[in-house]
Amino acid sequence: MNIWIVNPFDGIPGEVTREGRYWSLATELACRGHSVIWWSSSFSHMFKRNRSVHSIPLDVPFAVRLVQVMPYSQNVSLTRLVSHRQFATGFFRMAVNGLRAGEFAPPHRIVISIPPLDVPAFAFKIRSLWGTKIILDLQDAWPETFYRFVPGHGELHRLLAGLLFSPWKIQAIRAVKHADAVTAVAGMYLSVYGVNRNVIPVHVCPIGIRLRELDRCIAGVRKPFSPFSFVYIGSMSLNYDLETLIAAAAVLKSKGYHFRIKLAGLGPKEKKLKHMVAQLGLGEIVEFRGFLPFEGVARLLAECHVAINPILPESFIAIPNKIADYMGAGLPVINSVPGELDEMLKSKQAGTFYIARSVESLAAAMIDCMRNPEKTGSHGRNARRLAQELFDRDKTYPELASFIENLH
Repeated sequence: MNIWIVNPFDGIPGEVTREGRYWSLATELACRGHSVIWWSSSFSHMFKRNRSVHSIPLDVPFAVRLVQVMPYSQNVSLTRLVSHRQFATGFFRMAVNGLRAGEFAPPHRIVISIPPLDVPAFAFKIRSLWGTKIILDLQDAWPETFYRFVPGHGELHRLLAGLLFSPWKIQAIRAVKHADAVTAVAGMYLSVYGVNRNVIPVHVCPIGIRLRELDRCIAGVRKPFSPFSFVYIGSMSLNYDLETLIAAAAVLKSKGYHFRIKLAGLGPKEKKLKHMVAQLGLGEIVEFRGFLPFEGVARLLAECHVAINPILPESFIAIPNKIADYMGAGLPVINSVPGELDEMLKSKQAGTFYIARSVESLAAAMIDCMRNPEKTGSHGRNARRLAQELFDRDKTYPELASFIENLH
């Protein structure tokens, strides 16, 4: 079977050492005997720099084709929207020219990540010309994730934002309506995009992690008993409630607790957070580790006791990538995301909830973890079992590949 994957955001082989979702999926499909082409972008969304196929190792079992687009420096910008449009039109042009020239055979399946939103319309044209099945893989809530940039709060704010971004919403709903199947990284996105399970085949597969790789990296790492350490990994961007975490650290310090907070990642909030740490006299408590490769992230997690998932609810993030890392390392999660993730953590006793932007709520959750080490340890073991059940790519991605293969 000929299978195309269309995603411009994930790191390609040779650019990153750790497999992202589409690298893992492409490998799984190729190892099953399929001919796989991953259509990506000439510009790295992750590193904000141009890239080429020359860095891709020769032993990668699938092909990568790069569509030329303009670079952008800001994730929220008009330039990025133009770049997305270029990716969609460039993909269509390259695909049609290649098919007509016999450069490659028509695809039986096209798996398209959402976002971006421009690609499906062109993929449907390919379907009408050559016949194929179109599978949309819902990665994020677009345009809902951008509502937070519209001033205001409450129901009026939501109505105004919905009106402002209505062309994107219509585009998203139309794409889902015409797809042959939908996959998603979280069940919440099915509701956001109005997916009717009774009308279209659906499969939910979290982004996940290869637990065997994580276990290899942390083998032999000893978790110190003291100081009690909290950890956050990932972007320091506007989506994350990191100021509340720093303020909660000041509360814990004032109460005489002995602890550390370790932050790994980069982002636009980093300078502000470091300034807060200095002002509050937390320099010996809060550590900024910067960007770490996967091995460094794994070892950092293994050295800590509790993970923090401080996301602002208006970000519309259901289950962020870091959750699989946290749980895979056996860490209970203090989480601010209501709904699907909160229910999962509560039902499996793998973490606790705090109210975003509430310093008192987060400080209370952190103190409870330190005061009740037996419960914290039990929650960590439950988190690891949950990772084995729902987030291990060695289990979940074969199931995703089978869904793609067996689509009628």
